Amino acid sequence: MLNHTHAFFRISATLLIVLLLSACGDDADNKLSSISDSDPLTQVPEDTLMFYGGLQPYPLKDYLDWSSKNMPSMPMSTESKVMLLAAATTDGERFLAQAQVAYIDAVLNHPEKLLAEWGVAPLNRSLFYMIGLTPVFRIQLADLDAFEKQIKAIEKQAALSSTPETLGDAQFRRYRLNDAQAEHPSWLIVATRGDHAIITVDMDIKDSSTLAMALEQEKPEKSLAETDVLQKLIKQYDFNPTALGFINHQELVKGLSNADANSFGRMLTRLSGTNEDLDKLRSEACYTELSEIVAHWPRTVFGITSLKLDSEPLQIGFLYIMESNNSGFMQGLRSLRGFIPDYIKTNDHSVAMSMAMGLDMDNLAPFMMKQWTEFQKTPYKCEFLTTLQQDMKQNNPAALMMMTAMVAGVQGISVTLNDIKFAKSTANSQAQAQIENLDGIVTLTAKNPTLLINAGKIMAPELAAIELPADGSPLEMPVPLPDGSQLMLKARLQDSHIMLYTGEKGGQQAQSLKGMVTQSNGFYQIDMNYGKYFDIIQKAMPAEAIVQVQEATQMLESMKNINLPDYP
Repeated sequence: MLNHTHAFFRISATLLIVLLLSACGDDADNKLSSISDSDPLTQVPEDTLMFYGGLQPYPLKDYLDWSSKNMPSMPMSTESKVMLLAAATTDGERFLAQAQVAYIDAVLNHPEKLLAEWGVAPLNRSLFYMIGLTPVFRIQLADLDAFEKQIKAIEKQAALSSTPETLGDAQFRRYRLNDAQAEHPSWLIVATRGDHAIITVDMDIKDSSTLAMALEQEKPEKSLAETDVLQKLIKQYDFNPTALGFINHQELVKGLSNADANSFGRMLTRLSGTNEDLDKLRSEACYTELSEIVAHWPRTVFGITSLKLDSEPLQIGFLYIMESNNSGFMQGLRSLRGFIPDYIKTNDHSVAMSMAMGLDMDNLAPFMMKQWTEFQKTPYKCEFLTTLQQDMKQNNPAALMMMTAMVAGVQGISVTLNDIKFAKSTANSQAQAQIENLDGIVTLTAKNPTLLINAGKIMAPELAAIELPADGSPLEMPVPLPDGSQLMLKARLQDSHIMLYTGEKGGQQAQSLKGMVTQSNGFYQIDMNYGKYFDIIQKAMPAEAIVQVQEATQMLESMKNINLPDYP
């Protein structure tokens, strides 16, 4: 079972890396596609545990054209290749490792040639899904001969050989994934059928229908094409129709707690054999009670919401949500929302980096206690849940209430780095860059900030002499630097905010908090201008270190063209 699990995660991770790297197309028209008989979704089981793909093809060529213009040539290091290839012990793992090297090298070094070398279609509709425990990756081809040539080249580089096989109208090659002593042999399958390639796994579990379905010789009892799941996700979350997906928690729990509930459950039974722990989980009580719990958390959904390759810098929007219909829990969760400053929420991306966490500490312990109490008082019959209840009794959240009392009234904390300049010595290549100018701000928002300051003085007596003016005027605080110089920071107590800042823009941000009403407006927000942020890191490196990490600095240089927008 461990061999199968290891192979499954390795293959799934590899396929998802390939899919995510290629699923970066330009913004597509958000019209919902109709389902046709030739639609690849007809091969995706409705009960798939995971799906990533879309209703429309994405313009892969546009992304690769952008990459060739904006990403520097950056060949994979010999050391990285050796480490990746050395970790592979079976034929299947060696094939995967060599394929990763070839694909990543193409993407990073000459992306404009990738389509021709791999035979991949410029307008591409790729899918990742699962048939029970079996991962399936489907990618559209434009040149079958080029793809076959690439597969043979990978075989040669990995010192492998394979015999072409057929199943219906699909041609495939197989590579052993586990050792000869494994109870259930498994193979990596690389196949072609019509205008697309299929990469999957064949597990020796006396079930030929799974491979036949993966190679599209049989269809599932009910397919994703017969549902409106993807259309609803696009409409509800404004996902780009070329790239979205989900993890189905309900199907996962069904398979774990009922051997015949879905294809995952049936395959798990065949692979696990006699398993006492699994048998306990598959009682009628566990199936009923776990199903009731997971019904409140049915799935995790994710997808691209926006992607603009023609903007400067490149803008990518990605949404990841764990869905919940537990109104009581969500209402309690909303009570934890804290305060995030407006200058972070309305960031124009000119700052290098900003991070904020809004959390009402006064509500945290009561929320945790409520969830703990409700779980404890529920009269479960499932052995797994009753054992969990007993274990949780040893972790009473009452202790959390004592800890949160020390930070009573806290509503949020934020850090913003606007800019930083270094005065680097040229006399010593190993010298660490020294700060010449810093611009940024750190804020702590609380209902009673003076109380927190006094509590801090008790815990840190060296702060006892510091008195922040009650009128909101700043107090200058010199901070010694390693080179013997000083950096002048300003500390300020203004309304509900304790601030530590420096620089012109930091001062403006501190002033903007004057008179601002603190309200529950978010949990967290992150904004990073990769170009500005990594330019700072690169300049802070000693000259010798820059030479030693040339690959990393090339990546930092390329990221100057990318900006990650903030998400509330």
